[in-house]
Formats: sequence, C-alpha cells, structure tokens
Amino acid sequence: GEEYSYTCDIWSLGCTLFELLTARPPYAEANPMIAVYKMTENLHPPLPPNCSSLAQQFLLCTWVRGDARP
Repeated sequence: GEEYSYTCDIWSLGCTLFELLTARPPYAEANPMIAVYKMTENLHPPLPPNCSSLAQQFLLCTWVRGDARP
C-alpha cells in the first residue's frame, strides 16, 4: 500500500559498490535465507575494512533503511 520510493534502489547501489570493493556481495558467507534476514534486521551490511573512510561514509549514506528516512 505504500508509494514507491527510490530507497531500495539507493540501498542496491550501496550493495553494488560493496561487491565492487570486495568481489563478494554483502552477507555472501551466509545462505540466502540468512542473508535476507540479516538485511532486514541489521542497520546495514558490514563495512569493508579495506576501503577508504570516504567510501565507508558513502556506503553508510546509501544504507539508510526506508523507515529511518525523514
């Protein structure tokens, strides 16, 4: 019933950047059902330790849950 927003597209952009930086999608170590659970329960995927602080800041800007946006 909610209007479409671009929140999920922005979240996906962050996941794509994560995969470009690590060569693995977020939660790649988990089975698909656990990965989906983690994506809905955690505030955001883990930040890649090997990327710059600027890249980490950008990822955090993309991984804002729709219910947390103003």
